[in-house]
This record gives sequence, structure tokens and C-alpha cells, in this order.
Amino acid sequence: MRDDPRRPPVSPALALILLVVLLLSSSMRCAAATDPGVRCSRSCVAENCNSIGIRYGKFCGVGWTGCPGEKPCDELDACCKAHDECVEKKGLMSVKCHEKFKSCMRKVKKSGKVGFSKECPYETAMPTMLDQQLKKMGNDVYQSCTLTFGALLLSRSISLPNLKPTWKSKACNTASGVHKGGSFLQSLGAGGIAMAAGTDLSSPLGVLDGGFMSKDAGSSGSSLDGQDLGTPEATKQMKAGKPPRHLSAIRHCASTAQLDISAESELDIGGLSLKSSSDRRSEFFPVLRSGSCAEIGPKQSMEDEHICVDNLVDHLGHIANVASPGAFYGVFDGHDGTDAASFIRKNILRYIIEDVHFPNCMEKAIRSAFLRADHAFADAHSLDSTSGTTALTALIFGRTLHIANAGDCRAVLGKRGRAVELSRDHKPNCNIERLRIEKLGGVVYDGYLNGQLSVARALGDWHMKDLKGAACPLSSEPELQVTTLTEEDEFLIMGCDGLWDVMTSQYAVTIARKELMAHNDPERCSRELVQEALKLNARDNLTVLVICFSPNPPPRIEFARSRVRRSISAEGLNSLKGILDSNV
Repeated sequence: MRDDPRRPPVSPALALILLVVLLLSSSMRCAAATDPGVRCSRSCVAENCNSIGIRYGKFCGVGWTGCPGEKPCDELDACCKAHDECVEKKGLMSVKCHEKFKSCMRKVKKSGKVGFSKECPYETAMPTMLDQQLKKMGNDVYQSCTLTFGALLLSRSISLPNLKPTWKSKACNTASGVHKGGSFLQSLGAGGIAMAAGTDLSSPLGVLDGGFMSKDAGSSGSSLDGQDLGTPEATKQMKAGKPPRHLSAIRHCASTAQLDISAESELDIGGLSLKSSSDRRSEFFPVLRSGSCAEIGPKQSMEDEHICVDNLVDHLGHIANVASPGAFYGVFDGHDGTDAASFIRKNILRYIIEDVHFPNCMEKAIRSAFLRADHAFADAHSLDSTSGTTALTALIFGRTLHIANAGDCRAVLGKRGRAVELSRDHKPNCNIERLRIEKLGGVVYDGYLNGQLSVARALGDWHMKDLKGAACPLSSEPELQVTTLTEEDEFLIMGCDGLWDVMTSQYAVTIARKELMAHNDPERCSRELVQEALKLNARDNLTVLVICFSPNPPPRIEFARSRVRRSISAEGLNSLKGILDSNV
């Protein structure tokens, strides 16, 4: 049907707005349609609620770019909103709020109304999206889409300050490689908006089979309950001559690494750009100090190793041109002797500094150093050596924290009393690791890799002919996490699995913060964490590092008083008095 000739003409301003919207729509559809990985990624972006919900990025988004399988996430938004309202009323640590949220999420998943496709299923996509984004984009840009003007405009784009230019460069990202859904920044050419075409976003919630945490597994980072080590399953493992495989080994199988988006972010309407609250705190500069404690526990021998270097300039001298201040920390949980753990502790920092990519592309340098250390250990010892080790390292330059992990040690950031896990436990029965293992010809039997090893990633163990080597199930490649420290980041806890088998990340942060407020001594704090683990019947070696980012103790957390005041009228007071008098 032809247009009505009497219809009034469209104003130039409205026509310009419509043109910009159409151009954005076309650009976004083209960008998403050109790369299957991008299309898969954007189809899968379906939730961005923080594990504790309130005020930490409670928006949720699905990019609506015309890709197959994309669906809106109104139901998911409703879950987020209900959780926030519950937390507002009952408090941040309310178990009921978290249980209701998980139940709501299960219903949304079963409804099929969230955009997941066969190429990018829920169980595979959700645990990895944010993790891959942080690793491959170097924490440079964190974005999400929301349904605005038909979901054609980006609603969030937060650039983190004081990063080296090479971290933002295409060359560095190219050298680092791109995982599924990863892509470089692409300019849309309208309003100065830039988007990461393959940006992966994931929920920081723990994930088990089916994508959700079971009731038995608990909630990592939100539950304060210790683990029952006297379960029949643990007894069965002990009788079989294997270390007990606690529920915590299953509970922590998903990435809970998270990048917080604060509601304090500012929007510059004129330039269509967003300014993060971290920009306003750019004057923060960490003052590093650390303490450590290692305890043999109930084991017959001590196989853990660790390293604490608070000042790389003093430690290395003129060997390398390192930024100041710089620091390096590591925890190495050995098995079948200390050969591997001791070798990695002595050499891993040197391999990082000597790498050709240092310091321009830190991710590439750290990844290369882990692989080099693994092969160097084989050369220095024998391929028949049964010794192996996990490795967790933290490298700090200025405000940038680089976490690298291969194994089941864990790094947890204390952020104003809240636990933020910066590493993922590499257990064989985790969905991500199980898929990788089975793809490479391995099997997971009773929670063990090929029935032999309780971790999916480790250095050493070269005697395992079917597990070790190129394209083999046992990997020495670390997972990396990059974080820009702010004044809210108070301390970092690094520990072996002996600690995390008996306490949650949040419980450890709560204890550490309380002790630091009392005496402000990180070494004493690490000892108290070890003692607490022993009280909880830890059954392994214990190694704990506490790294503080300020010379001052953590401040008291002040909660704003509610604006709602309840009062009773004089009439009501007299009525109540009469009722009480009549009952006497």
C-alpha cells in the first residue's frame, strides 16, 4: 500500500536519528555474521548477574543482531531483579536469596527462552565466557549489550586506566591468540562507539553438570559453611589408597573470576562514551607487603613450595628492566616428591623475565614460561621421574595483577570484605576440563585423570606416557586472569588445595580481613588461616600467602542506614497499652 500523500514530512533531526540507528544495526549485523565464533558468542551471551547480585552489574543482556538462535532474556532479567530485591531486604549473605536465584535460573534454562544454540550450548558457554574475555582482551574492555532501540546500541563500555599501550594494541592480542568468540576491537564508526565483536561474558556463579551448582556443592564465594570431610565418599577414597576427593573438589570446578562493573559508572551523553568509577580512583597505587605460612599437616612429608618477592627491583637488580613497584608470588603444590615443585619455584620467574614477549605482552610471556619450565624440568631430570606439581603465580606491576594457574591452587581477592576468585580449580571432573580431556583421548574415572591424577593440569609427571606430551590430556598450560587493582582491593590470598578443601573462599576472606583489622600483620594472618584449616580437619599439606595492597589495615565497613523509619501514632500506642493492660 502506498504512503498517504497527506502525511506530514519527517523532520531532519528525526531522519538523522533513524539513519544512525539503521547504520548501527547494519554494522552490528555484519560484524556478527562474518565470524561464526562471534555469532556463537553473541548468541550465547545470556546472563551477567554477579554471584552476590546487588549493585555489582545487575544488568543482563543478549545482543540482538539478527544472528540465528538469539532470544531476549527478559526472564533472566526478572531473576536478577528478584534477587536484588531479596538481598536488599534480607542482606547480602542471605542463603534463601541465592537459592531462589538459582531456582529461577534453572527454570529459565528449562524454558528454552534464552539464546543458546547447538553450536554454543549452555553447559559449555557459561563457565568460559567471562574467563576467555578477561584472558584474551587483557582486561582492556568489558562490554555487554542490552535491549535498547531494539538492542542496537551498546549500553556499557568501560576502559580500565593506566594499562600499557601494548596491551591495547592489535599486535599484542594477535600474539596472544584468540579463543572461541574472541575478537579484536572493532569500530562501528558511529558516535565513537567501539565494541569487542566476540566479547564473552559469563556469570561468576559456580557451575556444575547442567550449568548450575547442586545443593550439596554449595556456593563458592558466598557460603560460610565448612565442608564435611567424614562423608562415605571420602572414606571410600581413603580405603582405595587415594587422597579423599571432597565435595569441595567438585564445588570449585567452574570459573568465578569476575570483573566488577559498578553502578557508579558515569555516562557522557554528548560523546556516547562511558567513564568508569575506576578512572576516578586512578591515583591509587598499591603498597605491597606479604606474609606466608607452610604446614606439613597430617601428611608424612611436606611437598609444597612457595615464593614471596615484594620488590622485583631489589630481587633482580640489573638483570631485567622491570617496572617499579613490581612483585612476584607463587604457590607450588607438589606430588610424588618435591623435585618438580622445587625446580619450578626456582626457575619460573627467571623464565618469565627472559621471555622475548616480556614485558610488552605479559600473557604471552607467562604462558611461554610455564611451558618452558615444564620441558626444562624434563631435561634436568629424567622422563621417568614421577614428580609433578601444580603452579599458581601472581605477578604485579603497578596496579596490574597477573594471575596464572595450572592445577588446583587458588587465588582469592579480598574486595571490601567480599571474596573474588581469580583462578579456576582444574579438577578432572569439571565440565570444561572433562571436555578437553576426552577430546584428547583421556578419560575421567572416579574424579581422577585416567584414574591416576586428581588434577587436570600440572607441570612434571613426565612418567605418565599416555597423559603427558603434545596434545595429551595432562596440560601444563596455565589459565590467566588480569585485574586492575583499585582502592577497594585490600589483599590477596593464595593457597594450595589443602586450604580450599576445608573452607570456602568467602570464609577465608572473612577471617583474613578480621585478623588484618586487628593486627595488620599479613604473616600472622597467614598462620591463622593455616591454624583454622587444621581445626577444620585439613588432610593435606597447607601453604597460604597473604599479600596486602596497603600499609593500613582494612577499614570498617559502614552500612548506610535505611531511609525508612517506622513509628507508631499516639492512638496506636494507647491501643497497644490497653491490650497489654487487659492481659495482665
